[in-house]
Amino acid sequence: MNKSILFLSVTFPPRLSVASLRLYNYAKLFSENGWKVHVLSCKQNGEAISESFDLANLNIIQVEWKDPFDFIIKIKNPLIKKIIKKVFSFFIPYLSTWWPDRRFKTWRNNTLVAASDLIESAGITHVYSSFSPPSPHMVSNQLKIKYKHLFWIAEFRDLMSFSHGLGAVKRYFSPIHFYYERNLLKHADEVLCVSQGHALFMQNKLGRQVNVLLNGCDFSLYQEIERKIVNDFTIVYTGNVYRKQNDMQLFFSSVYELIISKKMTIKVLFVGTPKHSFLLTQLKKYELTEHVTFIPKQDHFNVRLLQKSAHMLLHFCWKNNTQEGNLTGKLFEYISARVPILSIGEQVEVEELIKFSTSGQICKSKEEIVNYVTKTYFNYPQLTQLSNNDSPISKLNQFRLLEKRIL
Repeated sequence: MNKSILFLSVTFPPRLSVASLRLYNYAKLFSENGWKVHVLSCKQNGEAISESFDLANLNIIQVEWKDPFDFIIKIKNPLIKKIIKKVFSFFIPYLSTWWPDRRFKTWRNNTLVAASDLIESAGITHVYSSFSPPSPHMVSNQLKIKYKHLFWIAEFRDLMSFSHGLGAVKRYFSPIHFYYERNLLKHADEVLCVSQGHALFMQNKLGRQVNVLLNGCDFSLYQEIERKIVNDFTIVYTGNVYRKQNDMQLFFSSVYELIISKKMTIKVLFVGTPKHSFLLTQLKKYELTEHVTFIPKQDHFNVRLLQKSAHMLLHFCWKNNTQEGNLTGKLFEYISARVPILSIGEQVEVEELIKFSTSGQICKSKEEIVNYVTKTYFNYPQLTQLSNNDSPISKLNQFRLLEKRIL
């Protein structure tokens, strides 16, 4: 059988972003397991790129397009730039009910032509589209109608119409938006999401089967990295923080108690985390400025090195417990590193994953955080090494389950 697959995503390496990683890792697994892999993506002005990705066996085409946001980059006044971006962000990327994904309209039109040419010339059998934004699904829907033989896999890295990221006004329009989403997916052969919580939610809404493809672990990426010895007890957090959803105050107040009351030498590293004013205010409030370091955005090898060299990795569950299943790729990176994880908050799937992989502890109070960090500080554990071949939560085994279904 000719195994060939076309990935459609507006975010893909060499772009350096968290959103690029999931699709890149699974595209690599398809390629390594006998599939011919094609990717249609795009460039976005101002994006960071990295040469650390292995793109040798992937046919990546960056489709030309005209981004209506481009003019914002040229605005020099930061306040005016922020205001205009917020106005544009309200109408263009998210609420695509009355103006379906206007930002990527030219990319969508050009990608439909490029994809049709590829399907006909390369004998492509499967198409894999990734949300967000909805444009990759919109193109795939048109391709599926045009080419009946195609097997269409529609992936959701986040929820669409009922996303936890939507503000109060946008949530008000969610039912209208969902009517559009449901019609968009009528011809999809396989619908994927990142967690069981999201799957149950989507199944209830869509009235159809939704399967889980975890972001998954890659233990081999960390096993080949030599741990760098650090003297101070170091807690590492990678990526953005979200003021409304992450309980930063609980974490900082706990660290303050550990340093002041317990007399511990602790250093906290935020890697690729913007210095938001609320973060700096919390650091000043708890007298932690000298104990916290912000490290600029790094390529993924350096991020893994910092994670592997940490004494503890910091994770936050979302405060909004009405949205179960927010399993980020970062959590699977942490599990892969085999460094103790401190997860703060409440989320059933996170707790189950951490327990299943014996990777750390989820804490809901200051007392629990202080006790767990103290225990780890004075009696550092050696976590059991896990392998891609044996662990059901590895990317490799997640891929095997997916491949079995779509073939």
